[in-house]
Amino acid sequence: MSKKTILRLVGSITLLALLVWRLDLSQIATAFLKVEWLWWVLAMLAYMIAQIVSSVRWQILARPLGLERPLQRFVSLYFVGTFFNQLLPTSVGGDVMRAWHLDSEKGRRWIAFSSVFADRLTGLVALISLACIASCFVSLPGWILLWVISSGLGLLVGTLLLQRFPKVRKTVNQYRKHRASWIGAIVLSFAIQSLNVILVWLLSRGIGLNLSPGYCFILMPLVTLLTLLPISINGMGVREGGMILLLSPLGIASESAVLLSLLWFLVFASTGLIGGVVFFLGSFSKQKELIDDRSISRDSDHERARQSADAA
Repeated sequence: MSKKTILRLVGSITLLALLVWRLDLSQIATAFLKVEWLWWVLAMLAYMIAQIVSSVRWQILARPLGLERPLQRFVSLYFVGTFFNQLLPTSVGGDVMRAWHLDSEKGRRWIAFSSVFADRLTGLVALISLACIASCFVSLPGWILLWVISSGLGLLVGTLLLQRFPKVRKTVNQYRKHRASWIGAIVLSFAIQSLNVILVWLLSRGIGLNLSPGYCFILMPLVTLLTLLPISINGMGVREGGMILLLSPLGIASESAVLLSLLWFLVFASTGLIGGVVFFLGSFSKQKELIDDRSISRDSDHERARQSADAA
């Protein structure tokens, strides 16, 4: 176990210990038993749809880089990525698995990683943009509004700094030749992040919270950004703390905020289990077989052409 992983583990344990110390666990358990699970099922369905749409976005972004794969391949890899995001210490571990299995040829791995990075970046742009747009229509405490504005400025500065890396510039130049793909990916990203917002709103309904959809467009992006901080294992402890922090101005009890966070995590974990089934059933051999079949087909065509030429 690396030093970074140990530090993340300590961070999660510390945050969770603080939550256990300050919260009434019996109240959370009682509220959990009263959850209206139909809302959770609907939230799960929203997340599954978001995963499939995310796969379409990734396919669109991979195509200009020369990575032509069937949609089924991208969908299976996306679910597998969710599984490894839950299994590995960091929330980007699944991204590494996605890129590695999309194209494991040594000379093309960077291209595969570039497609995953572009997929992540478009999602991040839509995530923060939704929060910024929602902040224009939702009344927020000053510190939350400042948080949203800072996130937007941070995204802008970070995007500009990325342009300094030669490989990033090369990838960007490739996408400039395929603007329709980039624009399509951004549009899909807004749809995906909106589904994730709806997911949180549905979960809140399941535990009887009267959250407005508008505030959920602030809540979901900011909590998601918090989980990206490298101080915990997959956002454990950070997600719950973020929920408490952002729901307290609405007068919502910490126990209800934590329950909402746990139900949200349960959606991720359940989807991850589906990805685990896909992974262990050995679906990744399908792409290799597909490539081999294409190679055999091309070789056969070349052979027939040669034989025809010889006959002539």
